[in-house]
Amino acid sequence: MNVEQMPDPILRALAHLPPMVPSPMHDDRVRSRCHDALARQRRFRSARSRALDVALAAAVALYVAIGVSEAAWLIM
Repeated sequence: MNVEQMPDPILRALAHLPPMVPSPMHDDRVRSRCHDALARQRRFRSARSRALDVALAAAVALYVAIGVSEAAWLIM
């Protein structure tokens, strides 16, 4: 359907609006916010992975300590 054939005056008015052009300032602002969000996510993940590493090391240390104490118990 062509613009001339549109019966609705609102559609005709919308058809005559200028095309949207992205603003460079808006693009820069959005890009900056996205980079900040990604950096926060990376920091959170690295802190979480460190906590998981510590928990895993503690579990392994506990397992080894129990194994050593059981071995010492069997030797005596």
